[in-house]
Amino acid sequence: MFKILLADDEKTIRAGIKKIILTNIKEEVSIQEARNGEEAYTLCMSEFPDLLITDIRMPGTDGVMLMEKISSATKKPYMIVLSGYDDFSYAKAAITSGALAYVLKPVDREEFISAVNKGIQLVKESRKKMNESLMQEIANNSDTNPLSFPREQFPNGLYCLAIYGKNSRETLNRITGSSPCFFLSENSLCRFFIIPCEALEKITGSDELANMYTGISPLYSAPEAQSNLKKIKAQAQKALLSCYFPQKHTGIFKFKAEASADIFADIEANWEKCISFVELHDFESVLKSIKTLFEFSGIEEDEKPAKLLYLYEKILESLFRRYLSISQNDAYLHTKEVMIERLFRSASVEEWKSFVTDYVIYLAAIFNKQNGGTPFVTKAMEYMEKNFTNPDITMATVSNYVSANYTWFSEKFKEQTGSSFNDYLKKLRINKAKELLELGIYKVYEVSQKCGYRDSKHFIKSFHATTGLKPSEWAQLKSN
Repeated sequence: MFKILLADDEKTIRAGIKKIILTNIKEEVSIQEARNGEEAYTLCMSEFPDLLITDIRMPGTDGVMLMEKISSATKKPYMIVLSGYDDFSYAKAAITSGALAYVLKPVDREEFISAVNKGIQLVKESRKKMNESLMQEIANNSDTNPLSFPREQFPNGLYCLAIYGKNSRETLNRITGSSPCFFLSENSLCRFFIIPCEALEKITGSDELANMYTGISPLYSAPEAQSNLKKIKAQAQKALLSCYFPQKHTGIFKFKAEASADIFADIEANWEKCISFVELHDFESVLKSIKTLFEFSGIEEDEKPAKLLYLYEKILESLFRRYLSISQNDAYLHTKEVMIERLFRSASVEEWKSFVTDYVIYLAAIFNKQNGGTPFVTKAMEYMEKNFTNPDITMATVSNYVSANYTWFSEKFKEQTGSSFNDYLKKLRINKAKELLELGIYKVYEVSQKCGYRDSKHFIKSFHATTGLKPSEWAQLKSN
């Protein structure tokens, strides 16, 4: 969108010039009108037009005086001067004030349109430079060096968007068109963008974004955004995570409300308990803690995204960093970390919770082994990780492999992992099946065979019981 201000004391001339612009300029423009130089100056200082088209002779503040006043402003529009006088002194004044064209009346349509297009091109180049400057500022940004959002670029305020989806930057640029759109940063969840208030209608009306996952922060003025950037990015992320409630779905989501402080306090308290139970290798208590942490039924719908984001950040910042030295040397933990970090690859909060549960239970098993636990269970888990694709694997074969009594093995296996042998084996197979289905290159019966199932019907039934979807439905969901 390009903002044009048209200043002329004659209404019919303003109407004629406006019609020429609207019927000949391909770019999207908005046109404001001023009846004299004083009105034009006021609008220039408040609305920051990209292009000023002004008559040279107007009552009161004429075009020459207007250009002189504007020339000292921080944000100056590109100027085109209209004049009924082929007078060198007027032309010289226009050039001195920085006008890009001096067009005589009656207006030659081609000459005028050429001047307007030249002005629009200069605006595009100016925006590109400003965008590059902001990108450089973002690259050099730190907490002690906050970003600055030029008020003239966002006179009516701005929004922060959090988007998850392929080619989000290209898609957003295509949708917003000539409106400035700034890429801020990205993390493991999404990409962040800043858009002006005027672009919101295009965003919310976009079918392309509606088929992705898009969160929108509240409206902020440029100065407010400058001092609250971390906050508005978090609000956009919370809006984005609304997609998981009540069930995961694509769409454009607006931020609604912050969660109460009590919710975060409860998470903190239960989190510390969970970590303690992990290090004490108290498997039953670990499972209870995870269940409590992921309890969403008792809070308001608008507060659920904030809780989910808090949990996500807590896991990444506290759990992963705390046990970095362990996970760096353990392929299983590293794989689980990737699955947990890529939240949007999970079809539901419940599925994501299962990845977190697997991670902490495995951690607890490591601590158990380090503190003289039942090493044969850990050995059995490692054996199952390598051999679960064998359809002949059973609890009998595994307990024999680790030289443990069948009944004793069954009891200790459930105590240490929190799952029965068969449930644990099924989980390994189904998780592998999900990975293969996401590749989109295998038929269902091939995935079945690669995951240790002889009978594809049994595989389909087991997969549906675990995920709520048929394998073909899962593959289709992940391909979108």
